Amino acid sequence: MNRAFALIALGFLAPLGCSSKDGAPPPPKSVGAGGVAGALATAGTSTGASAQGGAGGAGGAASQAGMGGALAGGAIGLGGSGAEVGLGGGPAMVAPKCPRKAVFGDPVVVAELSGTRDEQLLAMTSDELTLALRRKRNGRWYVYVADRASASVPFDAPVGLDWPQRFSETAGVALSRDGLKLTLVSDTGTELGLMTRVDKSTEFALVDAAPSLAFLNRLPSTAGFVYSSPTLADSGQMYVTELGAARSVVVASRPNSSGVFGTPSDVDSYSLVSDTATPLATTGLSSDELTLLLWNELSGESVAAWREYVGGPLVAWMPIGTLPGLTVNADCTRLYLTVDGTASTDIAVRTRK
Repeated sequence: MNRAFALIALGFLAPLGCSSKDGAPPPPKSVGAGGVAGALATAGTSTGASAQGGAGGAGGAASQAGMGGALAGGAIGLGGSGAEVGLGGGPAMVAPKCPRKAVFGDPVVVAELSGTRDEQLLAMTSDELTLALRRKRNGRWYVYVADRASASVPFDAPVGLDWPQRFSETAGVALSRDGLKLTLVSDTGTELGLMTRVDKSTEFALVDAAPSLAFLNRLPSTAGFVYSSPTLADSGQMYVTELGAARSVVVASRPNSSGVFGTPSDVDSYSLVSDTATPLATTGLSSDELTLLLWNELSGESVAAWREYVGGPLVAWMPIGTLPGLTVNADCTRLYLTVDGTASTDIAVRTRK
Protein backbone atom coordinates (compact mmCIF):
# COMPACT_ATOMS: atom_id res chain seq x y z
CA MET A 1 0.00 0.00 0.00
CA ASN A 2 1.13 3.51 -0.76
CA ARG A 3 2.55 4.90 2.51
CA ALA A 4 0.87 8.30 2.31
CA PHE A 5 -2.46 6.64 1.54
CA ALA A 6 -2.08 4.28 4.50
CA LEU A 7 -1.34 7.11 6.94
CA ILE A 8 -4.46 8.98 5.86
CA ALA A 9 -6.63 5.86 6.12
CA LEU A 10 -5.44 5.18 9.66
CA GLY A 11 -6.69 8.59 10.76
CA PHE A 12 -10.34 7.73 10.11
CA LEU A 13 -12.96 6.98 12.72
CA ALA A 14 -14.11 3.38 12.76
CA PRO A 15 -17.49 2.93 11.03
CA LEU A 16 -20.58 2.33 13.12
CA GLY A 17 -21.90 -1.20 13.25
CA CYS A 18 -24.71 -2.22 10.91
CA SER A 19 -26.88 -5.29 10.65
CA SER A 20 -28.29 -7.12 7.67
CA LYS A 21 -31.42 -9.17 7.22
CA ASP A 22 -31.01 -12.78 6.12
CA GLY A 23 -32.39 -13.33 2.68
CA ALA A 24 -32.62 -9.63 1.84
CA PRO A 25 -32.46 -8.88 -1.90
CA PRO A 26 -29.04 -7.97 -3.25
CA PRO A 27 -28.07 -4.33 -3.33
CA PRO A 28 -28.35 -2.90 -6.83
CA LYS A 29 -25.45 -1.68 -8.96
CA SER A 30 -23.13 -4.60 -8.31
CA VAL A 31 -22.29 -8.01 -9.71
CA GLY A 32 -21.41 -10.94 -7.46
CA ALA A 33 -18.29 -12.98 -7.95
CA GLY A 34 -20.33 -15.80 -9.47
CA GLY A 35 -22.00 -13.24 -11.70
CA VAL A 36 -18.65 -12.03 -13.00
CA ALA A 37 -17.60 -15.51 -13.96
CA GLY A 38 -20.97 -16.16 -15.56
CA ALA A 39 -20.89 -12.91 -17.48
CA LEU A 40 -17.40 -13.56 -18.81
CA ALA A 41 -18.27 -17.11 -19.75
CA THR A 42 -21.39 -16.09 -21.66
CA ALA A 43 -20.15 -12.85 -23.23
CA GLY A 44 -21.88 -12.30 -26.53
CA THR A 45 -24.85 -14.55 -25.67
CA SER A 46 -28.20 -12.99 -24.80
CA THR A 47 -30.16 -14.58 -21.96
CA GLY A 48 -33.47 -13.15 -23.14
CA ALA A 49 -34.42 -10.73 -20.35
CA SER A 50 -38.10 -10.03 -19.89
CA ALA A 51 -39.51 -7.06 -21.79
CA GLN A 52 -40.89 -5.86 -18.47
CA GLY A 53 -37.57 -6.20 -16.65
CA GLY A 54 -36.74 -8.15 -13.56
CA ALA A 55 -34.86 -10.96 -15.26
CA GLY A 56 -31.41 -11.40 -13.80
CA GLY A 57 -28.44 -10.80 -16.05
CA ALA A 58 -25.39 -12.99 -16.15
CA GLY A 59 -24.90 -13.76 -12.51
CA GLY A 60 -28.13 -12.09 -11.43
CA ALA A 61 -29.95 -12.00 -8.14
CA ALA A 62 -29.32 -15.60 -7.21
CA SER A 63 -25.54 -15.25 -7.47
CA GLN A 64 -25.67 -12.11 -5.34
CA ALA A 65 -27.62 -13.61 -2.44
CA GLY A 66 -26.19 -12.84 0.95
CA MET A 67 -24.27 -9.77 -0.20
CA GLY A 68 -25.68 -7.81 2.68
CA GLY A 69 -28.95 -6.21 3.65
CA ALA A 70 -29.69 -2.61 4.50
CA LEU A 71 -28.70 -0.35 7.31
CA ALA A 72 -30.36 -0.93 10.65
CA GLY A 73 -30.14 2.69 11.76
CA GLY A 74 -27.86 5.03 13.68
CA ALA A 75 -25.98 8.12 12.62
CA ILE A 76 -23.29 7.70 10.02
CA GLY A 77 -20.10 9.73 9.55
CA LEU A 78 -18.44 9.97 6.16
CA GLY A 79 -15.00 10.43 7.67
CA GLY A 80 -12.80 11.30 10.61
CA SER A 81 -12.56 14.46 12.65
CA GLY A 82 -9.98 17.18 12.34
CA ALA A 83 -8.66 19.18 9.40
CA GLU A 84 -8.90 17.97 5.84
CA VAL A 85 -5.78 16.10 4.80
CA GLY A 86 -4.22 16.54 1.38
CA LEU A 87 -1.47 14.88 -0.60
CA GLY A 88 1.77 15.00 1.30
CA GLY A 89 -0.08 16.04 4.47
CA GLY A 90 -0.89 19.54 3.17
CA PRO A 91 -4.30 21.21 2.98
CA ALA A 92 -6.84 20.01 0.44
CA MET A 93 -6.69 21.90 -2.87
CA VAL A 94 -10.47 22.40 -3.01
CA ALA A 95 -12.98 21.90 -0.21
CA PRO A 96 -15.09 18.92 -1.29
CA LYS A 97 -18.88 19.06 -1.42
CA CYS A 98 -18.86 16.03 0.87
CA PRO A 99 -16.35 16.72 3.63
CA ARG A 100 -14.90 13.77 5.46
CA LYS A 101 -16.30 15.15 8.71
CA ALA A 102 -19.91 15.07 7.45
CA VAL A 103 -22.33 13.20 9.71
CA PHE A 104 -25.79 12.05 8.64
CA GLY A 105 -28.78 11.13 10.79
CA ASP A 106 -31.01 8.08 10.93
CA PRO A 107 -32.70 6.85 7.74
CA VAL A 108 -36.24 8.08 7.05
CA VAL A 109 -38.27 5.98 4.63
CA VAL A 110 -39.49 7.78 1.50
CA ALA A 111 -43.13 6.81 2.08
CA GLU A 112 -44.45 7.40 -1.45
CA LEU A 113 -41.80 5.07 -2.91
CA SER A 114 -42.02 2.34 -0.30
CA GLY A 115 -44.68 -0.13 0.82
CA THR A 116 -45.26 -3.80 1.50
CA ARG A 117 -43.29 -4.89 -1.57
CA ASP A 118 -39.51 -4.82 -1.79
CA GLU A 119 -38.17 -1.64 -3.38
CA GLN A 120 -34.53 -0.94 -4.17
CA LEU A 121 -32.85 2.28 -5.25
CA LEU A 122 -31.07 2.09 -8.61
CA ALA A 123 -30.08 5.69 -9.39
CA MET A 124 -31.00 9.31 -8.64
CA THR A 125 -30.29 12.70 -10.19
CA SER A 126 -28.28 15.04 -7.97
CA ASP A 127 -31.18 17.54 -7.83
CA GLU A 128 -33.31 14.77 -6.26
CA LEU A 129 -36.06 15.27 -8.86
CA THR A 130 -35.80 11.92 -10.68
CA LEU A 131 -35.19 8.50 -9.20
CA ALA A 132 -34.94 5.02 -10.72
CA LEU A 133 -35.92 2.04 -8.62
CA ARG A 134 -36.89 -1.55 -8.95
CA ARG A 135 -39.91 -3.12 -7.25
CA LYS A 136 -40.66 -6.78 -6.65
CA ARG A 137 -44.05 -8.09 -7.72
CA ASN A 138 -45.12 -11.73 -7.83
CA GLY A 139 -41.54 -12.84 -7.37
CA ARG A 140 -40.12 -10.72 -10.21
CA TRP A 141 -38.41 -7.33 -10.34
CA TYR A 142 -39.74 -4.44 -12.43
CA VAL A 143 -38.03 -1.11 -13.08
CA TYR A 144 -39.74 2.23 -12.42
CA VAL A 145 -38.90 5.92 -12.63
CA ALA A 146 -40.36 8.52 -10.26
CA ASP A 147 -40.28 12.30 -10.78
CA ARG A 148 -41.23 15.34 -8.73
CA ALA A 149 -41.32 19.09 -9.28
CA SER A 150 -39.24 20.02 -6.24
CA ALA A 151 -37.01 18.28 -3.71
CA SER A 152 -39.30 19.61 -0.98
CA VAL A 153 -42.41 17.75 -2.23
CA PRO A 154 -43.22 14.02 -2.49
CA PHE A 155 -42.43 12.05 -5.62
CA ASP A 156 -45.20 11.39 -8.11
CA ALA A 157 -46.33 7.78 -8.45
CA PRO A 158 -43.53 5.69 -10.01
CA VAL A 159 -44.05 4.84 -13.69
CA GLY A 160 -43.10 1.37 -14.90
CA LEU A 161 -40.67 1.15 -17.83
CA ASP A 162 -41.14 -0.98 -20.91
CA TRP A 163 -37.88 -2.73 -20.15
CA PRO A 164 -35.95 -3.82 -23.26
CA GLN A 165 -34.92 -7.42 -23.78
CA ARG A 166 -31.21 -8.25 -23.51
CA PHE A 167 -30.68 -5.69 -20.73
CA SER A 168 -30.65 -6.31 -16.98
CA GLU A 169 -30.99 -3.81 -14.14
CA THR A 170 -29.04 -6.11 -11.81
CA ALA A 171 -25.81 -4.71 -13.28
CA GLY A 172 -26.97 -1.16 -12.53
CA VAL A 173 -28.45 1.81 -14.36
CA ALA A 174 -27.39 5.46 -14.55
CA LEU A 175 -29.51 8.61 -14.84
CA SER A 176 -28.34 11.73 -16.66
CA ARG A 177 -28.35 15.02 -14.78
CA ASP A 178 -31.61 16.15 -16.43
CA GLY A 179 -33.36 12.83 -15.79
CA LEU A 180 -34.06 12.29 -19.50
CA LYS A 181 -31.47 9.58 -20.25
CA LEU A 182 -31.05 6.17 -18.67
CA THR A 183 -27.90 4.14 -19.31
CA LEU A 184 -28.31 0.35 -19.09
CA VAL A 185 -26.07 -2.74 -19.13
CA SER A 186 -26.87 -5.80 -21.23
CA ASP A 187 -27.48 -9.10 -19.49
CA THR A 188 -24.15 -10.34 -20.89
CA GLY A 189 -22.32 -7.19 -19.77
CA THR A 190 -20.88 -6.66 -23.25
CA GLU A 191 -23.12 -3.75 -24.25
CA LEU A 192 -24.21 -0.45 -22.77
CA GLY A 193 -27.66 0.72 -23.81
CA LEU A 194 -29.55 4.00 -23.73
CA MET A 195 -33.18 4.82 -23.02
CA THR A 196 -34.36 8.41 -23.48
CA ARG A 197 -37.50 10.51 -23.17
CA VAL A 198 -38.34 13.90 -24.64
CA ASP A 199 -39.43 15.36 -21.29
CA LYS A 200 -40.68 14.10 -17.95
CA SER A 201 -44.25 13.80 -19.18
CA THR A 202 -43.28 11.21 -21.81
CA GLU A 203 -42.14 7.59 -21.57
CA PHE A 204 -38.61 6.24 -21.88
CA ALA A 205 -37.79 4.35 -25.08
CA LEU A 206 -34.68 2.41 -26.12
CA VAL A 207 -32.34 4.11 -28.60
CA ASP A 208 -31.25 1.45 -31.05
CA ALA A 209 -27.43 1.31 -31.37
CA ALA A 210 -26.98 4.62 -29.55
CA PRO A 211 -24.17 6.59 -31.28
CA SER A 212 -22.97 8.03 -27.97
CA LEU A 213 -22.09 4.52 -26.75
CA ALA A 214 -20.74 3.08 -30.02
CA PHE A 215 -17.06 3.37 -29.12
CA LEU A 216 -17.49 1.96 -25.60
CA ASN A 217 -19.49 -0.95 -26.98
CA ARG A 218 -16.63 -2.00 -29.26
CA LEU A 219 -14.23 -2.46 -26.35
CA PRO A 220 -15.51 -5.56 -24.48
CA SER A 221 -15.04 -7.93 -27.43
CA THR A 222 -11.53 -6.67 -28.17
CA ALA A 223 -10.27 -6.15 -24.62
CA GLY A 224 -12.01 -9.12 -22.98
CA PHE A 225 -14.10 -7.57 -20.22
CA VAL A 226 -17.74 -6.88 -19.33
CA TYR A 227 -19.39 -3.75 -17.96
CA SER A 228 -21.13 -3.25 -14.63
CA SER A 229 -22.43 -0.42 -12.46
CA PRO A 230 -22.51 2.71 -14.65
CA THR A 231 -22.86 6.08 -12.93
CA LEU A 232 -23.18 9.46 -14.66
CA ALA A 233 -21.60 12.55 -13.11
CA ASP A 234 -23.23 15.97 -13.40
CA SER A 235 -20.41 16.85 -15.83
CA GLY A 236 -21.61 14.11 -18.16
CA GLN A 237 -18.62 11.87 -17.47
CA MET A 238 -19.47 8.18 -17.08
CA TYR A 239 -17.97 6.00 -14.37
CA VAL A 240 -18.28 2.25 -14.92
CA THR A 241 -16.65 -0.97 -13.72
CA GLU A 242 -14.79 -3.14 -16.23
CA LEU A 243 -14.74 -6.79 -15.15
CA GLY A 244 -11.98 -8.72 -16.91
CA ALA A 245 -10.66 -12.24 -16.61
CA ALA A 246 -7.83 -11.12 -14.34
CA ARG A 247 -8.87 -7.78 -12.88
CA SER A 248 -11.71 -5.42 -12.04
CA VAL A 249 -11.22 -1.68 -12.48
CA VAL A 250 -13.39 1.44 -12.16
CA VAL A 251 -12.88 3.65 -15.21
CA ALA A 252 -14.22 7.00 -16.41
CA SER A 253 -15.13 8.06 -19.95
CA ARG A 254 -15.81 11.64 -21.00
CA PRO A 255 -18.09 12.51 -23.94
CA ASN A 256 -16.70 14.64 -26.75
CA SER A 257 -18.40 17.68 -28.28
CA SER A 258 -20.69 15.34 -30.23
CA GLY A 259 -21.69 13.47 -27.09
CA VAL A 260 -19.76 10.31 -27.96
CA PHE A 261 -18.00 8.68 -25.01
CA GLY A 262 -14.29 8.20 -25.61
CA THR A 263 -11.44 6.03 -24.37
CA PRO A 264 -11.92 5.19 -20.68
CA SER A 265 -9.15 5.83 -18.18
CA ASP A 266 -8.62 4.27 -14.76
CA VAL A 267 -10.16 6.45 -12.04
CA ASP A 268 -7.34 5.37 -9.73
CA SER A 269 -4.85 2.79 -11.01
CA TYR A 270 -3.84 1.82 -7.48
CA SER A 271 -6.93 1.87 -5.27
CA LEU A 272 -9.75 0.94 -7.67
CA VAL A 273 -8.11 -2.03 -9.35
CA SER A 274 -8.74 -5.50 -7.91
CA ASP A 275 -9.18 -9.10 -8.98
CA THR A 276 -12.51 -10.22 -10.41
CA ALA A 277 -13.53 -11.95 -7.16
CA THR A 278 -13.59 -8.62 -5.30
CA PRO A 279 -14.95 -5.99 -7.69
CA LEU A 280 -15.74 -2.45 -6.66
CA ALA A 281 -18.82 -0.70 -8.02
CA THR A 282 -19.58 3.03 -8.02
CA THR A 283 -23.05 3.65 -6.56
CA GLY A 284 -22.87 7.44 -6.23
CA LEU A 285 -20.78 10.55 -6.89
CA SER A 286 -20.70 13.98 -5.35
CA SER A 287 -21.55 16.74 -7.82
CA ASP A 288 -17.91 17.91 -7.82
CA GLU A 289 -16.71 14.31 -8.43
CA LEU A 290 -14.30 14.57 -5.50
CA THR A 291 -16.18 11.99 -3.40
CA LEU A 292 -16.93 8.51 -4.71
CA LEU A 293 -19.40 6.16 -3.03
CA LEU A 294 -18.50 2.55 -3.78
CA TRP A 295 -19.78 -0.94 -3.07
CA ASN A 296 -17.11 -3.42 -1.96
CA GLU A 297 -18.09 -6.87 -3.24
CA LEU A 298 -15.79 -8.79 -0.90
CA SER A 299 -16.77 -7.14 2.39
CA GLY A 300 -20.39 -6.45 1.41
CA GLU A 301 -20.20 -2.83 2.53
CA SER A 302 -20.07 0.69 1.19
CA VAL A 303 -16.90 2.74 0.99
CA ALA A 304 -16.45 6.51 0.73
CA ALA A 305 -13.32 7.70 -1.08
CA TRP A 306 -11.97 11.20 -1.66
CA ARG A 307 -9.60 12.92 -4.06
CA GLU A 308 -8.40 16.51 -4.36
CA TYR A 309 -9.18 17.11 -8.03
CA VAL A 310 -11.01 15.33 -10.84
CA GLY A 311 -8.60 12.90 -12.45
CA GLY A 312 -6.37 12.85 -9.38
CA PRO A 313 -5.59 9.86 -7.15
CA LEU A 314 -7.70 8.94 -4.16
CA VAL A 315 -6.16 10.32 -0.98
CA ALA A 316 -8.61 9.01 1.60
CA TRP A 317 -10.75 5.89 1.91
CA MET A 318 -13.20 4.71 4.55
CA PRO A 319 -15.66 1.80 4.96
CA ILE A 320 -18.98 3.29 6.12
CA GLY A 321 -21.27 0.28 6.59
CA THR A 322 -23.72 -1.80 4.60
CA LEU A 323 -25.55 0.87 2.62
CA PRO A 324 -26.97 -0.63 -0.61
CA GLY A 325 -27.46 1.73 -3.53
CA LEU A 326 -25.95 4.66 -1.64
CA THR A 327 -26.02 7.95 -3.55
CA VAL A 328 -25.92 11.64 -2.66
CA ASN A 329 -27.60 14.90 -3.68
CA ALA A 330 -25.83 17.91 -5.24
CA ASP A 331 -24.82 19.73 -2.07
CA CYS A 332 -24.18 16.57 -0.04
CA THR A 333 -26.92 17.31 2.48
CA ARG A 334 -28.89 14.10 1.85
CA LEU A 335 -27.97 10.48 1.21
CA TYR A 336 -30.42 8.09 -0.46
CA LEU A 337 -30.18 4.32 -0.09
CA THR A 338 -32.04 1.03 0.35
CA VAL A 339 -32.92 -0.02 3.91
CA ASP A 340 -34.63 -2.92 5.64
CA GLY A 341 -38.20 -2.02 6.54
CA THR A 342 -40.52 -3.95 8.82
CA ALA A 343 -41.51 -6.48 6.18
CA SER A 344 -39.67 -5.40 3.05
CA THR A 345 -36.74 -3.38 1.74
CA ASP A 346 -37.52 0.31 1.26
CA ILE A 347 -35.95 3.49 -0.11
CA ALA A 348 -34.84 5.95 2.53
CA VAL A 349 -33.06 9.28 2.96
CA ARG A 350 -30.53 10.37 5.60
CA THR A 351 -30.08 14.09 6.24
CA ARG A 352 -26.78 15.72 7.10
CA LYS A 353 -26.53 17.07 10.63
